[in-house]
Amino acid sequence: MALACLPIKIQQDPIKENPSSKSQGKSKEGTVNYVIKGLLLAIILWSYNFIEYIHPNIIKLLYALHIYFFLEIFLAIGAAMVRSFYGVELEPQFNEPFLSTSLQDFWGKRWNLMVASIMRPTVYEPTLRFSSAVIGRKWAPVPSVLSTFVVSGVMHEL
Repeated sequence: MALACLPIKIQQDPIKENPSSKSQGKSKEGTVNYVIKGLLLAIILWSYNFIEYIHPNIIKLLYALHIYFFLEIFLAIGAAMVRSFYGVELEPQFNEPFLSTSLQDFWGKRWNLMVASIMRPTVYEPTLRFSSAVIGRKWAPVPSVLSTFVVSGVMHEL
């Protein structure tokens, strides 16, 4: 039911029973990464006590980081629970979005990966094919991107 209703996906190459030493190091590195993110989230939550002394633009940055760290930790806990109960590994939702080099890199390759992988084949590509036939290949991406954002906006409202 969760796979049908939520933007989650099971990894095609799950972790084997006897993981190699390379993957064990990666797991330890991931744990340290989540501990650091948890500490940063705690610092952000503590900093809200001093919100009247903080510049409004810094507050907006803190809110953005708060959302990211909370989602990253919450989704990692959910993935760990699924892994322990069902023995399957879920695809990650994020790919270190703070390392983005552009908006295209952020939205297309690093933020909310499952939604991007769902929207591309279901909205963007069909609209691109239709638009290419109607207005030509040069301008076809414009209505495709617009329709993808409209569908994404409607889904956010729902």
